[in-house]
Amino acid sequence: MKNFIPVVFLAFFLLIGGCKKEVDIPTFGCHDLDSPRSNLNTDYHDSTCVYMYVSEFEITYFEDKSWDPLNPLFDEADIVLKFGDANMDSIYFDSYRITDADATERHTWVAHTQFQLKNQLYAWELHNEATVLFLESDELMTSGLLNPLDFKNDSVIVMTDSIQNTQIKIRYEIR
Repeated sequence: MKNFIPVVFLAFFLLIGGCKKEVDIPTFGCHDLDSPRSNLNTDYHDSTCVYMYVSEFEITYFEDKSWDPLNPLFDEADIVLKFGDANMDSIYFDSYRITDADATERHTWVAHTQFQLKNQLYAWELHNEATVLFLESDELMTSGLLNPLDFKNDSVIVMTDSIQNTQIKIRYEIR
């Protein structure tokens, strides 16, 4: 019996000493919600954040109709694209006008001042802008809303308006 007690203690210490404590390995990642790589499930913020910067806008197609039915000489749309905050209080991009734009051709504009897309709601508007005052009318053709981080898996955001008559693409770079 005297030999039994030291053997039990020895077995107990070997058993406890042989168990390894699980070590928590910290995880690192981007905690900035404006980054498409944001991951709040990490332990520590690091320098892996990248951001989306607009490089180009495109109207792939828009509603093909007479945009000034009172004056058949000016029935083609003279398109202008605007991109801004959700209420259009701040305009980040205001394109030059494309006169007599064909509704079935794609029309592109380069974003000369590339701006960062953040995790917020933005609005876009497509306008028919008069080229000849008093003979043509200005009008909002269509519009839409988006949060660009909902589209963060590619280098292009593709959207249509609510009635599927207009398609807009926003190309961006990740940096």
